[in-house]
Amino acid sequence: MAKQSIEQLVEGGKATAAPPLGPALGPLGVNIGQVISEINKKTAAFKGMQVPVKIIVDTADKSFLLFLRSSRRKPISRRARARRTWTRSQTSRSSRSSRSPR
Repeated sequence: MAKQSIEQLVEGGKATAAPPLGPALGPLGVNIGQVISEINKKTAAFKGMQVPVKIIVDTADKSFLLFLRSSRRKPISRRARARRTWTRSQTSRSSRSSRSPR
Protein backbone atom coordinates (compact mmCIF):
# COMPACT_ATOMS: atom_id res chain seq x y z
CA MET A 1 0.00 0.00 0.00
CA ALA A 2 1.79 3.08 -1.24
CA LYS A 3 0.43 6.40 -0.05
CA GLN A 4 1.22 9.78 -1.51
CA SER A 5 0.25 13.14 -0.10
CA ILE A 6 -0.45 16.48 -1.73
CA GLU A 7 -0.60 19.78 0.15
CA GLN A 8 -2.15 22.82 -1.54
CA LEU A 9 -3.81 26.11 -0.71
CA VAL A 10 -7.32 26.38 -2.16
CA GLU A 11 -9.90 29.13 -1.96
CA GLY A 12 -12.77 28.09 0.28
CA GLY A 13 -15.58 26.44 -1.69
CA LYS A 14 -13.98 27.21 -5.06
CA ALA A 15 -11.57 24.35 -5.74
CA THR A 16 -11.37 23.28 -9.39
CA ALA A 17 -9.65 20.55 -11.36
CA ALA A 18 -7.44 23.19 -12.95
CA PRO A 19 -3.85 23.60 -11.78
CA PRO A 20 -2.54 23.07 -9.16
CA LEU A 21 -4.91 20.30 -7.97
CA GLY A 22 -5.81 18.58 -11.25
CA PRO A 23 -2.26 17.94 -12.49
CA ALA A 24 -1.18 16.83 -9.01
CA LEU A 25 -4.05 14.34 -8.62
CA GLY A 26 -4.14 13.02 -12.21
CA PRO A 27 -1.04 10.77 -12.07
CA LEU A 28 -2.27 9.18 -8.84
CA GLY A 29 -5.32 7.70 -10.57
CA VAL A 30 -7.87 9.03 -8.10
CA ASN A 31 -11.27 10.34 -9.25
CA ILE A 32 -10.47 14.07 -9.48
CA GLY A 33 -14.12 15.16 -9.59
CA GLN A 34 -14.89 13.30 -6.40
CA VAL A 35 -11.91 14.83 -4.60
CA ILE A 36 -12.78 18.36 -5.79
CA SER A 37 -16.42 18.05 -4.71
CA GLU A 38 -15.36 16.79 -1.27
CA ILE A 39 -12.92 19.72 -0.88
CA ASN A 40 -15.63 22.20 -1.86
CA LYS A 41 -18.10 20.70 0.64
CA LYS A 42 -15.62 20.86 3.51
CA THR A 43 -14.31 24.35 2.70
CA ALA A 44 -17.68 26.00 1.96
CA ALA A 45 -17.61 27.78 5.34
CA PHE A 46 -14.27 29.40 4.47
CA LYS A 47 -15.39 31.35 1.38
CA GLY A 48 -12.95 34.08 0.44
CA MET A 49 -10.11 32.56 2.49
CA GLN A 50 -7.15 30.48 1.40
CA VAL A 51 -7.45 27.10 3.13
CA PRO A 52 -4.51 24.68 3.45
CA VAL A 53 -5.63 21.23 2.27
CA LYS A 54 -3.77 17.94 2.62
CA ILE A 55 -4.89 14.99 0.48
CA ILE A 56 -3.48 11.53 1.17
CA VAL A 57 -4.09 9.10 -1.70
CA ASP A 58 -3.72 5.34 -1.37
CA THR A 59 -2.47 4.44 -4.85
CA ALA A 60 -3.34 0.74 -4.44
CA ASP A 61 -7.12 1.15 -4.09
CA LYS A 62 -7.44 4.81 -5.24
CA SER A 63 -9.03 5.96 -1.98
CA PHE A 64 -8.21 9.31 -0.40
CA LEU A 65 -8.28 11.12 2.92
CA LEU A 66 -8.82 14.85 3.12
CA PHE A 67 -7.52 17.07 5.91
CA LEU A 68 -8.13 20.78 6.37
CA ARG A 69 -5.83 22.94 8.39
CA SER A 70 -6.80 26.18 10.06
CA SER A 71 -5.35 29.14 8.22
CA ARG A 72 -6.20 31.68 10.91
CA ARG A 73 -3.04 31.31 12.98
CA LYS A 74 -0.52 32.37 10.33
CA PRO A 75 -2.06 35.69 9.31
CA ILE A 76 -2.41 36.72 12.94
CA SER A 77 1.20 35.88 13.72
CA ARG A 78 2.37 37.70 10.58
CA ARG A 79 0.43 40.80 11.58
CA ALA A 80 1.86 40.65 15.08
CA ARG A 81 5.37 40.24 13.68
CA ALA A 82 4.84 43.21 11.36
CA ARG A 83 3.68 45.35 14.27
CA ARG A 84 6.72 44.44 16.33
CA THR A 85 9.05 45.20 13.42
CA TRP A 86 7.32 48.52 12.76
CA THR A 87 7.49 49.49 16.43
CA ARG A 88 11.18 48.64 16.64
CA SER A 89 12.02 50.63 13.54
CA GLN A 90 10.02 53.64 14.76
CA THR A 91 11.77 53.49 18.12
CA SER A 92 15.21 53.30 16.58
CA ARG A 93 14.44 56.21 14.23
CA SER A 94 13.19 58.43 17.02
CA SER A 95 16.26 57.73 19.11
CA ARG A 96 18.50 58.61 16.16
CA SER A 97 16.71 61.89 15.51
CA SER A 98 17.25 63.06 19.09
CA ARG A 99 21.03 62.77 18.74
CA SER A 100 23.00 65.82 17.78
CA PRO A 101 24.76 65.69 14.40
CA ARG A 102 28.41 64.70 14.55
